[in-house]
Amino acid sequence: MASLASQWLMTKKKLESWWGWIIVDVIAVGVYLAKELAVTAILYGLFLVLAVIGERAWRRSLTTAVAPI
Repeated sequence: MASLASQWLMTKKKLESWWGWIIVDVIAVGVYLAKELAVTAILYGLFLVLAVIGERAWRRSLTTAVAPI
């Protein structure tokens, strides 16, 4: 459900969508490590890194955006 909510927020171009993805990825890494699925945990770890990079990029673009004339 959190993935669906994050995707919906992303379609609305809400910055908060990235926090949803970060939370989902942190939980997924823990679950996959507990189930001894190391490769899948690494994949979700990479997704986590991408979500953090995406959140920072969106935040930076919001603070440097020029207001339309």
